[in-house]
Amino acid sequence: MAALAQSLTNAATSAAKIGIHYARVGAEFGRLVGAGAKVTLPSPGQLAEAQVGYGKFFATFQNGGWKKVTVREAGQVFGAGVTIFGFFLVGEMVGRGNLVGYKIPGAQSHGGHH
Repeated sequence: MAALAQSLTNAATSAAKIGIHYARVGAEFGRLVGAGAKVTLPSPGQLAEAQVGYGKFFATFQNGGWKKVTVREAGQVFGAGVTIFGFFLVGEMVGRGNLVGYKIPGAQSHGGHH
């Protein structure tokens, strides 16, 4: 029983060290990117403004206002969505450190199945 407790303690300590390491790396990376792009945290006023905007956005779906959206507005929203998705994909590539994909052992062999 003591060996199991020791093993669990060692595993938890190791996981905590890894988590702390990646949190520090992420914070440093965020700081560098933010400094390079001159990005700052939003002010309380900006957070309140965003909250009002989200409220209006969801109210539009509740009261049927979304039916009055023009093709131009829909295209702008679609374009913004494509841009956000593109940034997500670039972030995935940076995180993987590879353009193609993750290296998963055994993924090359499909066992004759497609």
